[in-house]
Amino acid sequence: MQQPRSKVKKRSPLYVGSIQVLVRIPPAKYAELDAWIARQPEPKPTVPAAIRHLMDKALTCEAADLMAEDTLEVLRRDYEALRRRVEALEAAAEHLFGPDWAARTDRRRAEVLEAIEKLAKREN
Repeated sequence: MQQPRSKVKKRSPLYVGSIQVLVRIPPAKYAELDAWIARQPEPKPTVPAAIRHLMDKALTCEAADLMAEDTLEVLRRDYEALRRRVEALEAAAEHLFGPDWAARTDRRRAEVLEAIEKLAKREN
């Protein structure tokens, strides 16, 4: 005989389509998990909720680490490409302006900075 509809329990969306996993946890690790749960604000998570939360956190950190590694590799490639471009521009500038163009540019930059400092001192 079927139960009336009002008596049928509905499952939480958390359980619909999920896979049940049974895991054995050594007592020392369970104590760590229990201590972590105790440090959480009210309402305290249940053991399964705590495990789900910590698993999500670990997987998110791992994904962030992978993204950081990818970003670092891109930055290295970009740096190398930029370094090669700067070398090519320096070679072109040396060809156009002569071999002492860098020294002349540095001297001129120093002169301009010195003039700016003098003007700043006059205003004070």
